Amino acid sequence: GVGALVMTFGMYDFNNMTMIRSLLRDDSDLVFFDVGANIGTYTLVAAETGAQVISFEPHPTTFKDLEQNVALNERSNVVLNNSAVADHDGFVTFTNYHEHALNRIDPAGGLEVPCLQLAAVFEQVQPEKAIVKVDVEGAELLVMKGLQGYYDRCSVLIIERGGWFAEDHEFCGDNQFAGPFYFHAEKSAFFTEARRRAEDEVYIHVDYLPELERLGYEVRYAH
Repeated sequence: GVGALVMTFGMYDFNNMTMIRSLLRDDSDLVFFDVGANIGTYTLVAAETGAQVISFEPHPTTFKDLEQNVALNERSNVVLNNSAVADHDGFVTFTNYHEHALNRIDPAGGLEVPCLQLAAVFEQVQPEKAIVKVDVEGAELLVMKGLQGYYDRCSVLIIERGGWFAEDHEFCGDNQFAGPFYFHAEKSAFFTEARRRAEDEVYIHVDYLPELERLGYEVRYAH
């Protein structure tokens, strides 16, 4: 299914990938962080814009495919990290399924992989503004905990299973982020209503909302 969508449209998450490509072209200060890069579809969409891209994929076999895809596309603006992202530096136990898209952090997994906190990478890279895409099969909260101190640099977050983010934790409650939103590519707009095929939820840092409007994007809140 993913292969067919890529062959037809060039992107399988058409709205969110269009959003990433559009924002990175419109705002040259943005850096793209791909947490849970898998074989690199999001990484390559972002890299095509010329923006700085930093990607993380912990599974060693999947990481080799990611490396090969970046090399085949001759993208020198991508930094690849063969590590998980969590709430501590060290190691985590990871699954080792044949279907690589399903692998995740799991205490019962049979594979030990290195992990790091995203805050340490932000400290090193010092992005002024960032788009952070998090797709880590249920470990999203660990990723966000490891980013504390740098939420103000996260202009846009794209989070798989993002409902926990708005309802159960402090990230939206302290008014740092607005959302969840769903990007509608044909309107260049962020709506609170999902498309028929819902893609991952989008959260926007409140300080970045005026910049989005200045760049010509609509942000429509629920009434």
